[in-house]
Amino acid sequence: MLFTVCYVPAAVQTKDELERTFFKRAIKMCQDVDNLVRLSSCQQLAAIGRTAGREAVQRIMLDELVELLKDEDVKVRKQS
Repeated sequence: MLFTVCYVPAAVQTKDELERTFFKRAIKMCQDVDNLVRLSSCQQLAAIGRTAGREAVQRIMLDELVELLKDEDVKVRKQS
């Protein structure tokens, strides 16, 4: 159930919709106290990044990606 809730359909969104709708939510989910939520979020970030493009990821998500690389959970670090 948790993974279904965390799923972000990035393939059907435009770049503007992703920035406006999902980046803030994705960042919140990446900061969740539950490691399974963070792990699921990491699994979706690649699809979001491919759709949004390098510039948007660097401008909006880069700091959060760096934090995920330092996460306390090994699985989250690997996935990020």
